[in-house]
Amino acid sequence: MEQMFKEETLTREHIDQAENMRKILDDKKSVSANISNLTAKRIGFPKIIYYMRHFQAQHNVDARYVNILDPDLTKYGFEQGSKIIFDDDQLELIICSPLSRTIQTYLSIFNRTGRRQRIPFKLDADLQVRNYDVR
Repeated sequence: MEQMFKEETLTREHIDQAENMRKILDDKKSVSANISNLTAKRIGFPKIIYYMRHFQAQHNVDARYVNILDPDLTKYGFEQGSKIIFDDDQLELIICSPLSRTIQTYLSIFNRTGRRQRIPFKLDADLQVRNYDVR
């Protein structure tokens, strides 16, 4: 019978890798998330970055709000957030503009306290609106 596996000496590194994989699989995460994490770590996939615009805000639907620099979301904008689902286990950090509508978008998606506490959140002023209009 043909040998299917290459014989190798078991090293401390092999044992450590197996132990790390076991710990990850024993974690309370879903099996698919664990497999994805193991695959990404093993193959070295880059991190996934999601870019997201704020949900519907007052200035998107009512011309009276166009010149307001920091309008709030509309009722529909808040409802949009309840329909978005992320695999929380895959998110490592959320970076958000300090504008009200973007913070409200974040809160409408991650409205359950446990989700907000589990994922680090950071405001970044460089993500604000820039107006270069020269009319």
